[in-house]
Amino acid sequence: MIGKRIRLSKIINPISNRTCIIPMDHGITMGPIKGLTDTIDTLAAAVKGGADAVIIHKGLFMQLIDYPELIRECNFIMHLSASTCLSENSNKKRIISSVEQAIKMGAQGVSVHINLGGEDEDKMIFDMGVVSDACLEWGMPLIAMMYVRGKNLDSMNVKNIAHAAKIAEELGADIVKLDCPICPFDMKQVIGSVNIPVIIAGGAKMPIDSLIVRVGEAIEAGADGVSIGRNIFQENNVESAVKIISNIVHGKLSYKEALTMINPVSI
Repeated sequence: MIGKRIRLSKIINPISNRTCIIPMDHGITMGPIKGLTDTIDTLAAAVKGGADAVIIHKGLFMQLIDYPELIRECNFIMHLSASTCLSENSNKKRIISSVEQAIKMGAQGVSVHINLGGEDEDKMIFDMGVVSDACLEWGMPLIAMMYVRGKNLDSMNVKNIAHAAKIAEELGADIVKLDCPICPFDMKQVIGSVNIPVIIAGGAKMPIDSLIVRVGEAIEAGADGVSIGRNIFQENNVESAVKIISNIVHGKLSYKEALTMINPVSI
């Protein structure tokens, strides 16, 4: 497992033991939305702002070869799941690449997206199990994005979120990404339910000050980092937004201090 430990040390900062990940895998799901019409420029801004890792699909890996400085400055995670908002069942995620392909592309890890509670839950869990086996074989870190999406389920219920975290741990994930419960105390419950790093999702688009509070409270509750997409790459100043969030995650700045520093015009 030496290879996995080395790769994880690049994704999770060894000093703070936390990570600031910027997922930019939304293009397949949502199309050319704001922030992803020129993804390489957005990637460069996120990296310059201090992102520990960026999550992208394999097509963008092929473009990175033309940007050697960008490759040197950041760690890239290949996303292996996909579905589109054009589908009647957009929650049905499928595996569209492999761990072996991610290794060939130079990725430092892979990620999979699992939606729990729907009729396709079993297939997605099975797919994650297969990916997890390959990650164990090749020493590749696995980030599991776990969401409760059943029609009759409360996606923000702390028991449901903790259950999602436990599934990720039991299936062999190295890091689990989850929705953040509204109450910080509930976040502590979720974190205490597993023995793998727990990072929070950014959620629906919100003002930067609301995001700062969300991240700060989660970190204070014991979260091991963040994985924030639209709330970062759709900001007017991506580099500045990443820098603020990264500094909060790594303990260089309290979220209350950050609130006094933000300039809505520049962020």
